[in-house]
Amino acid sequence: IFVSKMLPAMVVQLADLRSQVVRETCSSITAMLPVLVRYSREVATMLLPQLWKLTYVTIKAMSEAANQCLLSIATVLPIDLCVASVTDAIADPHAMCRAQAAVILNALLLRRDVTYPRRVSLDDDDDVVEMTRLSSAQQSDVKFTLS
Repeated sequence: IFVSKMLPAMVVQLADLRSQVVRETCSSITAMLPVLVRYSREVATMLLPQLWKLTYVTIKAMSEAANQCLLSIATVLPIDLCVASVTDAIADPHAMCRAQAAVILNALLLRRDVTYPRRVSLDDDDDVVEMTRLSSAQQSDVKFTLS
């Protein structure tokens, strides 16, 4: 019950215009991640949207704190919840938000490779050969999706 009352208060603090309040809130979120991970769905739905909004704030102290907090959250929250949030951020019109989304997506992909190792067959390299035969115009049309 403590966390259910604390998360809305943190959202209010993240929306504060004072950089010191936002920095301390981001530090608190990062410090409490071992506890907050038990409430990952609530964290993803309440905190992540507000943190993404802070990535393109012109006050560097606020945006850097939000970026670091997002990266910390992405290392412990379930990957599916993070990917859903990153997908929304990639569609954001602000370039800084999209850039941070790419950083987080990279961290998630690296984490996925460690968490869910896949077997790679070295005998069957037809897909690699086919990909190299595509022209550069065709390669720009190729879309990749996370499974």
